[in-house]
Amino acid sequence: RRHTRCSRDWSSDVCSSDLESDGLIKVTPYRGAVVRQLHGEDVIEVYVLRSSLGVLAIRKLISDNLVDSVADELTRLEKLMHNPAVIKSQEKTIDADLAFQSAIIDAAGLERTKEQFAELTSEVRLFILTTKIQYPSHGEIGNSNAELLAAILSKDAQLAVSLWRKRMKQAVEEFLSLISDGKALSAKSPWIWDLL
Repeated sequence: RRHTRCSRDWSSDVCSSDLESDGLIKVTPYRGAVVRQLHGEDVIEVYVLRSSLGVLAIRKLISDNLVDSVADELTRLEKLMHNPAVIKSQEKTIDADLAFQSAIIDAAGLERTKEQFAELTSEVRLFILTTKIQYPSHGEIGNSNAELLAAILSKDAQLAVSLWRKRMKQAVEEFLSLISDGKALSAKSPWIWDLL
């Protein structure tokens, strides 16, 4: 929190109104802020968008020959997953994984895509907190990121896109299994898997 001459209540109100306008919380008079209930459709919407933005970024990154200019940064972020401090901490694993995904998006140089993906990443963090999901094992994520990085560095767009979509689909499956309406929604709407 930056030091200002404003009261603490004012900054809390601003923060609450920002979170409310983003749809992340609901502010009720005399009760305060409450994290909104998570529904399966929320997860599907966020991950279909994340999947699509990732596909766009990967294709642009590879087709515009931008890979070589960002290879070192992507490699550094992927290797972070193998840091002993990250391996021991679910929170650090989540941060490293989401940073790696965001770096792929950022590397494509598409400003709107970057902004939208950042907003969707905030939603994913909310999903993680709301569901108390146990993030996939460190080894599974590390291997998945290593495969994705290798596909990007070898400029194999088809494989990179396939691996990206696979990660998004796995995340949706995990979240839907933890949400009250998730399993029913998945069974009722099998077409959602075609969008990921």
